[in-house]
Amino acid sequence: MDNATASTDLPDSLVILKAALEARKLIVRWDRLTPQHIEAIEAAIALHGDERLVHAAQQAYRADRPAAFAQAWVGVWQSLPGPGTRLRVVQPRCETHGQPLKHCGCDVTPLTEEKHA
Repeated sequence: MDNATASTDLPDSLVILKAALEARKLIVRWDRLTPQHIEAIEAAIALHGDERLVHAAQQAYRADRPAAFAQAWVGVWQSLPGPGTRLRVVQPRCETHGQPLKHCGCDVTPLTEEKHA
């Protein structure tokens, strides 16, 4: 089977995650997972828990190109920030001056046209 794992050979933690995903109608094939995929998914489960992974898979869902295999979500799950990680809002910067746009005079748009009624 090309170094892949049959879905009946999944570790218990992946069986639980698979059931949680299927309960949310996120049904994919699990029979092409490599040992590396399984290791990555188990690490993500240990770090984030099943519900966080299910939520991330739901957010990654695209109706025009739904995932067909479980490994489609591995990258999404690995890119999740760790628990307790605070996220920063990235402010757009002025290309000319390099400072945040909200503090740059370049952000001021002159009024050159009057509004017509």
